[in-house]
Amino acid sequence: MNLPSIWNQSSDLSRLAEVPRLPRLPIAMVERLKEIDGAMSKEGWGRYSISEAAALTDDERAWLVDDYLPAFERQMASGTSDALDDRLDRFAFGFGQLRNLDAAAVRGTVLNWREAVEEFPLLAVDQACKSWNAGRFAWQKTGLVPNPDELARAVRETEARMRADLRPIRDALAAKVITAAPPQQMLPAPGRPCTVADAVAELRASIVASTTMPGPERDPQPKPERYSKGYLADLEARRARREAGTTL
Repeated sequence: MNLPSIWNQSSDLSRLAEVPRLPRLPIAMVERLKEIDGAMSKEGWGRYSISEAAALTDDERAWLVDDYLPAFERQMASGTSDALDDRLDRFAFGFGQLRNLDAAAVRGTVLNWREAVEEFPLLAVDQACKSWNAGRFAWQKTGLVPNPDELARAVRETEARMRADLRPIRDALAAKVITAAPPQQMLPAPGRPCTVADAVAELRASIVASTTMPGPERDPQPKPERYSKGYLADLEARRARREAGTTL
């Protein structure tokens, strides 16, 4: 068994399978999704609502559903065995421990890796290898060759992170759109004015009527029953003295 051709520094690297790349969202759409995220109201776990005015337009929704998301899933497909071997060969070449082994041991390591990660997208494998080389996994043993389980864990976490980047899109598409109710026209009661001018005229007339309306009539003479008997007797005595010419 020969060493992987990638280990031959004089080999032509152009033959290696090209690793797919995720489609990029236009900057305008990135900003639009940020606006939508800020306008949504949370109604429950993973459930949101948004006003019709702030929601995705029909054109935006169609582009995301018909173009962007299908392109994303196409790039997240599993790679062929040859493409996966090429990527793992390059990954293995970065470890000095493996370069000191014989060809059979190196090939065995690569085959074990492949069996552990072949179900994952090639792009996730590629990104996980780069992240491992950069020491970005908090739990990894820096500088050591990962075993198959460790590499599978790294790839799994990488794919989950890549798919989590779709959350703003998924939420925007799934948000319940609240349609604003049309303003209700207030109809006047029967016999009431129909225009502002009519209402003003009616108000003015009611004010004038209230200022000219006669008040309750007052009795010209006090009613005797309103006073006490002692008071009435005193009044009668005063009247008798006046008639008799007695000075008060």
